[in-house]
Amino acid sequence: ATDTQSCGTDACPIDCIGEWSSYASCSITCGGGIRVRTFAMWVSAQYGGEACVANDGDTTTIECETQACPVNCVGVWSEWDTCSQTCASGSQRRTFDISVFAAHGGVDCSNTDGDLDTQDCQTQDCPVDCVGEWSSFGSCSASCGGGLQSRTYAEMTAAQFGGSPCVLTPGATDTQACETDACPVDCAGEWSGYGA
Repeated sequence: ATDTQSCGTDACPIDCIGEWSSYASCSITCGGGIRVRTFAMWVSAQYGGEACVANDGDTTTIECETQACPVNCVGVWSEWDTCSQTCASGSQRRTFDISVFAAHGGVDCSNTDGDLDTQDCQTQDCPVDCVGEWSSFGSCSASCGGGLQSRTYAEMTAAQFGGSPCVLTPGATDTQACETDACPVDCAGEWSGYGA
C-alpha cells in the first residue's frame, strides 16, 4: 500500500520585469538643460522573485546642451544732438551705442559702437531784418523869416523770413524849421523938398 501527500505548494518566485525608457530630448537647446528617462514596471516581483533596479515611475536625469547660448548684439542710435546752426543749413550728429555685444555666435549689430551719423538741419533761410534810413533834409522853403525843409524815409532792405520790420513806413516824411533868422529890412527914406 502507498500513501501520498501534497508538496511544493509554495508559489513560484516571480521576478520583476521592467526597463528604462530612452532619454527624452533636451529641455533647452543651449545654456544647460536636462534629459529625463522613466522606469516602467510591467510585472512586479512576487514570492521572493528578483526586484527591479528601480520603482515604477522613477526618473533619472543627465545634463545636456551645456554650451553657452548665442548672445545677439543690442545697440541703438542716440537722439540727434543740437543743430550747429539756427538757420541757413547746419548739421547735427548722433552716436551708435552698443549695450550688449554679440557673443557665442550671436548676430552682430549693423553698426560699430561709437559710429557717428550726420544729417543736415535748419535748412530754412535766416531772418532778414528791415534796413532803412532817412535822406538828407532838402532845401529850405524860404531863405529867411522861417521856412520848412523835409526829408524822406527810404527802405533799403525789406524784412524777410520773419525778420523785424522797419519802424517807419517807406516814404514817411519828417519836417523841420529852417532859415528862422528874420529877413533883412532895408532902410526906406527920402529927402524932403527944400524949404522956402
